[in-house]
Amino acid sequence: MDITNFYEKRWLIELFFKWLKQHLKIKKFWRTTENAVRIQISVDIITYCLV
Repeated sequence: MDITNFYEKRWLIELFFKWLKQHLKIKKFWRTTENAVRIQISVDIITYCLV
């Protein structure tokens, strides 16, 4: 049961990054720290929603 839960969460992450690439046109992240990536994704999603 743990393996299926892990795979399901991994699949959701893959779908999220696929959506990011298709809609937000993120080519690369400015920094590689977790906080920097979160900020960049948040700003891009907010910008996408405003437009």
